[in-house]
Amino acid sequence: MSNFLEEIKNGDHGTTGIITFEDRDIDEEGAKQIAMALTMMLMDPHDTTTTTTTTTTARKKRRKTTTTTTTPIEIRELHLSANNLPFSGVMAIAKVLEEKNTTLQVLTLSRNNLGPEGAAVIANVLIVNQTLQDLNLEHDDIGPQGAVAIC
Repeated sequence: MSNFLEEIKNGDHGTTGIITFEDRDIDEEGAKQIAMALTMMLMDPHDTTTTTTTTTTARKKRRKTTTTTTTPIEIRELHLSANNLPFSGVMAIAKVLEEKNTTLQVLTLSRNNLGPEGAAVIANVLIVNQTLQDLNLEHDDIGPQGAVAIC
């Protein structure tokens, strides 16, 4: 199984602003890892997190303090086509987009068989999320009920 969290952390997403995982058959755990990574990344790029670590060595009885400031990576596009995302994975990713998104503008979930239930979950994201501009649910079998929920 892929470790999507590590792939996102170690990828070049900070320079491109694009995360693409296509045709990977992402299971529930993989979707949760992606959601966790998005939680850390999809926040105001002006917000920073500062971590201070103090280490004391026994020999020299000296304290070393290290301060690290982390600036969030600005993710503008997330492409998750053809991954057979489970409903629970869609829910995890949608929750992050509802609560944390200030930068994501493009979301591609095509060819994941989301159905009307998945479309309804994404529709709830659209109610509160003012940043998302482009949503692709092509070939997701959302039916009329899902289409009404999105519109």
